[in-house]
Amino acid sequence: FHDGSPFTAKDVVASAAGFADGEVQAVGSHQVEFRLDEPDAGLPMRLSQPEFYISPAHAMGSGIGTGLYRVKSFTPGQRLLTERVRTHYKDGSAGWFDEVELTSISSEPVRGQALGEYLVDAVDLRDAAHVASLPDIALLPDARHPTQAVSSDVSTPAQISHLRPLDNLRAAERWWFA
Repeated sequence: FHDGSPFTAKDVVASAAGFADGEVQAVGSHQVEFRLDEPDAGLPMRLSQPEFYISPAHAMGSGIGTGLYRVKSFTPGQRLLTERVRTHYKDGSAGWFDEVELTSISSEPVRGQALGEYLVDAVDLRDAAHVASLPDIALLPDARHPTQAVSSDVSTPAQISHLRPLDNLRAAERWWFA
């Protein structure tokens, strides 16, 4: 974990509480066993969703994780600042930004204005009409929001998928902040 503590089965057990009807127990230092009250074909899908993440058992909900970015500061409802973990095993093949800052702007017109004035690099918008005419803004479809408006200065993937992890039956790959 980012705090230097080892990732163990105990962390998975603590994090999995409430994600399955039954018992989750450690059967080794790096193995867990789910004993379900009844068959649950949806469990693997639920465990692959962004809502399920593993935290250290000693610091549940702290933002400490194992991902390519660690939480530098967090103000609920306002701002999240993360920094790249240079010693992460994916360093050099992912995580091209030294820091990522997410700022909450609740007003959609203000989000669009912030993008148009180059104060932010990307925003989610339901109505992108007021930024569609900007020459250096790309409008990308998104499964949860009608549009993501992104500055052309930000590299975007060739394809934005509406699929969630495991929708295509491949192993889940997630980008973790924490």
